[in-house]
Amino acid sequence: MHEMGIALNILDIVKQEMDSYGAEKLISICLVVGEFTAIAHHSLTFCLEIITKDTPFEGVRLEIEQIPLIGRCINCKNEFAIEGNRFICTKCSSKAIETISGRELFIKEIEID
Repeated sequence: MHEMGIALNILDIVKQEMDSYGAEKLISICLVVGEFTAIAHHSLTFCLEIITKDTPFEGVRLEIEQIPLIGRCINCKNEFAIEGNRFICTKCSSKAIETISGRELFIKEIEID
């Protein structure tokens, strides 16, 4: 379950930001997560709940914005949603595909007090 490591890293980053602003209360974290990262949202939420239990961060709200996996054909420049790991152009059937979204994983914003 790589979600636990991700949750720990997210909390470390958030703590650093909070320290830099002198904030004491964490209200929410908004993440942007690409479909291709294979992160299970419920597992990530559960892991965050576990590591924040009995800490000042307990009860933090986690919001996740899912970014779809989108590919672009190198040959015909067609952009399309990649479904079921089918990296084949929907227009010309080329396998020369680059991903243009879906690999993202970052903290978009945190709400603090």
